Amino acid sequence: MKLQALKVLVVIMGMLIVVGLGFLAYGLAAKFGGSSAISSGGAVSALKPYSVKLPKGAEVTETTLSENRLLVRLTLSDGSIRLLIFDVTDGRQIGAINLNRTP
Repeated sequence: MKLQALKVLVVIMGMLIVVGLGFLAYGLAAKFGGSSAISSGGAVSALKPYSVKLPKGAEVTETTLSENRLLVRLTLSDGSIRLLIFDVTDGRQIGAINLNRTP
């Protein structure tokens, strides 16, 4: 009788371990799998193009993406630099910084 109770206990503990590992795998997959820079509530939103008008003679020299911010470095025709900051989730420009050279 004691041996049979021990076998049942071992089987139940084994099933608990399997269920626990299943929850762990699901949690890791939900946290790290399918993540995207452009997402809302876990579902990837549809990408739509945004237009940005550059000043005449401006050249994009660098872009940097960090979380949901995009930094675009422009070199203007007079040699000055302009940094444009965009929110990637909705495409709006949230800031601009002009870096002018002093004579």
